[in-house]
Amino acid sequence: MSTQHPESMIGGLPRRAGLVFLAAATLLSGCATREKALLDARLLGDQAMLEDRYADAAAEYEAYLEERPGRHEVLYKLGRAYEGMGEHSAAREAFGVAYELQPDNPEYIEALARTMAENGEADGAFDMLERIAAESQRSDAYLRLGGFLLDQGLADEAVQAMTIAAHLQPSAEPYQALAGAYQRFGDAEREIEALRHVLWFDPADQASANRVRALGQIPGPTFAAPPADEG
Repeated sequence: MSTQHPESMIGGLPRRAGLVFLAAATLLSGCATREKALLDARLLGDQAMLEDRYADAAAEYEAYLEERPGRHEVLYKLGRAYEGMGEHSAAREAFGVAYELQPDNPEYIEALARTMAENGEADGAFDMLERIAAESQRSDAYLRLGGFLLDQGLADEAVQAMTIAAHLQPSAEPYQALAGAYQRFGDAEREIEALRHVLWFDPADQASANRVRALGQIPGPTFAAPPADEG
């Protein structure tokens, strides 16, 4: 029977097995160290964003993405950091990649449309938002489109999109958006009508009730009214 010589043993294991064990332990230790560094970079980036240190946040997120380029949520955070720095072109690129990785995320869609407009691509942003709304036939997509159009100063088109949203999902939210749009361009009569519908769907909406009072109306039980196709 063969006998292992002491010099051929490591910690009670045959030398070859011991070397494999040590190599595996070193590899695992290195992986754990790298993962901790990545987590630290992400947390440091988040903390810097909370303190409005946008350049520091961007540097941390960039370091993270060098190792994990497909993390859409970190790309979105990087875009926000670039926006804070006033780097709208870089923000548009970061948001664009995040959107490509997760095209149904509403935050990514809104951020990409916003920065496209800031970079002189308002028509492209409109086309994207209109396509998403038409394909999805979702109320929130039409509200997003309406909000974008309103920010671009296209009041009639914004109201049209928000009205489609209200038909797709009769609820307080689209009428809140409509009331806000009418308030923005000073149409008190139509704003009051939209607020009637808001309070029909959500009688506890204190912000809308306060706005009704500011417009000289009383938000009592007889004020609220359903939309024409709900009555």
